This record gives sequence, structure tokens and C-alpha cells, in this order.
Amino acid sequence: MIDQGRQLAVRAAVRLDAGVNAEMALDQELQAVGIDHPHRPRATDLFYQTIRWQIRLDHALGRCLTRPLRDLQPEVRAILRLGALELLIEAHPAYAVVDTSVSLAAKLAPAAKGMVNAVLRRLSREGDGPDDEDPVQALAIRYAHPRWLVERWLARFGESDTVAIMQWDNTRPQLWLRVNRNKGTVAAYEDQFQVTGDHHPLVPGAIAVSAQPVRKLAGFREGWVSPQGVGSQLVASSLPLAAGWPVADVCAGHGTKALALLERVGKLDLLAGDLKPEALRLIGEEARRLGVRAPRTRSMDAAHPPTELHGSFQAVLVDAPCSGLGTLQRHPELRHRCQLDDVRRLAEDQARILSGSSELVAAGGVLQYAVCSLEVEETTGVVLDFLDHHPDFSASADQRWLLPCRERTEGFFIATLTRSRL
Repeated sequence: MIDQGRQLAVRAAVRLDAGVNAEMALDQELQAVGIDHPHRPRATDLFYQTIRWQIRLDHALGRCLTRPLRDLQPEVRAILRLGALELLIEAHPAYAVVDTSVSLAAKLAPAAKGMVNAVLRRLSREGDGPDDEDPVQALAIRYAHPRWLVERWLARFGESDTVAIMQWDNTRPQLWLRVNRNKGTVAAYEDQFQVTGDHHPLVPGAIAVSAQPVRKLAGFREGWVSPQGVGSQLVASSLPLAAGWPVADVCAGHGTKALALLERVGKLDLLAGDLKPEALRLIGEEARRLGVRAPRTRSMDAAHPPTELHGSFQAVLVDAPCSGLGTLQRHPELRHRCQLDDVRRLAEDQARILSGSSELVAAGGVLQYAVCSLEVEETTGVVLDFLDHHPDFSASADQRWLLPCRERTEGFFIATLTRSRL
């Protein structure tokens, strides 16, 4: 009998292999089976675990193949990677892994049954093989991160923290929620909905619960909670705010941080802007669910904001589009898709966005810059370049780095810049 969870994971992996976004690739498969399908959690876990460990899995499989893995049929690649995951990372019994993998091949790629059997049997005997003689390459393979990124982290953080970050990236992420402070505290939420979860020392309003579809979250329909990572919650909670302030979130996306700001201080004159108008479409509906006044929305290019808005806001939040390399735990596919050239290109975009957004800040106002990345080009590089070209702004001393291995958050950088009153 075919394991449906494994079959769903393989089919989603084939979509990912074709260039589809990981979340969308999985959703497209899961939508067909429904929200309450019993194999949904297993398929989700196998799919993301295989992506997390792909570099190590491919290295091990490459030793057992007579031709490059990339030349195989996508279904066969996915079946072999999943089998390698269960053998090398999850330590399942070899006979069970080989048997179920061959059965899956019989359904999805019948001509490859013999090869799948032979490759996984050899892998079960030989394992990962010896470490690479190059110590950096050995670390990159063992912890399944791209070499170029490992080299950079070793130079900046040292081996101990680099390994700790990679280990964090390879753990299964928790589902963090933001409790709506207008409804009550985390303790009140737990009591009312009979929920227990992990708390975070840096964010009193955060709680982690077991992974599940958002619509099934206790208290979601009633507006008690919203899914939001801890690092993202810290960005929203660290922006200086006061009642009555005109505030702009210029890269608002779907409005997660904008709505968190409104939960903090209801009487804000808040503008949520984004380059893509479709991203803003559901903010009003979400505001109604949460019981907060909906922000104004406007399609705008933060690098070139409308001149009539210049100097209009006491606080401006720039959560800029970035590489996302601080979120490899939740978005593991970025290790395979993001390259150093992408980081440099994004840093140029971020510099333009920060410079353009600064025009919106009133005298004495605050400009907050945040990215979910740890790369110098996207963080201090952007801020220092901005300050060189904008002498009317100064940086506060409390620029914040969130290292995943230390703070149990996504990797984030947050800088607060203040415009002079002159």
C-alpha cells in the first residue's frame, strides 16, 4: 500500500523542482486532499525536511549513482532524496525505507524501480561517507548549507556560532502567533481556548503552538491571534509610536506588521503602502477580524513615494524586500535559490527604498529599517551608505541583530534612524 504522505511530499517536490515556490508547490498538492486529510502533517514535514537537508542528501546520493542526480527524472530525484532523508537524518529501518521507496517508484516512475532499490540499499550500507578534506566544504555538507554562505558566516561569527545557526536552520520551526492585545494577554488566550504553548522571553505577546492550518487555530476566527514570527513581531513592537501619530508602513505586503502596530496603538493615522496593490487587498478584511480600525492603503513605490506625502509622517517603517537568509529554518528553499549576486542586487534595491522612504519622515521623526537577513550588504552596508548621503539623519546606538541560535528567532537586523529637527 502506498504511503500517501510520502506520495504527496514527492509530488510537491516535483513542482518545486520545476521552479514553483515551496509554499505554493505544497499547497497545490494539499488543496486536492483537503484541510483535514490525515496525511497532511506528514507530507508537510517530509517535504520541508527534504529541502532542508538536500545539500547533504545530494552529496550522499551522488556517491551511490553512476550518473548525475540532476539527469534523473524529477520523480526519481524526489523519491531518492526522501529515502535518503529517512535513512541518514531520521534513521528509519533500511528495509522499510527501501521497500516503501520502491513501491512509490512503481507508481510514479516504474522504470526506475531497480535503480531506486540499488541506490538506497547501497546508501543504507555506506551512509554519508567520509568528510570532505576541505573543512569548510565538510561543514557545508554536514549541515546542508551553501558553501558561499558558510564561508561568510565563519568569517563574521566564528565556527561555534556558525554551526549553531545552521543547526537552528535545520530544526523544524514552531508556529508562532501574535496574541491581539486588544483581546487580552497570552495567559488569557490560553485560559479561554484551553491552549498551551511555548512563550518567548523577548516578546510577551507571542505564543508557539503545534503546526496546523491557520483557519483551524483556536481563537483565529474570533480575532485573538495572527500567525507572525517572533523576529517580525519584534520589528513591529520596537517602532516608536504614540496615539495620533501619522505612521507609514511602506513595504506593507499583506499588512501583518501594519495590523500589529494598530493592535499596539489603536489611534494611529496609519498608511499601509506596497508596490503590489494585490498584496494590500485583504488588509481591511483582516482588520475587521482583529477588531481594529483598518489602515489607509495605497499602491506606491517606496523608492519614489508621492511628493505630496513628503515630510508627512512621524514614524516610517521600512521592512524591505530582502534575501530572507535569516529565515532558512522556515524557508529552506532559499539555500538553493539565493546566490551572492542576489544579495548584492537586493542591497541596491534596499538602498533606493530607504532613501526614497526617508522623504516621508517629518522633522524629528523616526525611520526604522528592518530586514530578515544577516548579510552585511543588506544590513549595516545599507544603513551606513544611507547615513553618508543623508546627514539630516542619525542612527540610534541600539541597532539590533537577532541571531537565530541566540534569540530563538528568525535572523533579523533592525536599525532606528532619526531625522533632525532643523
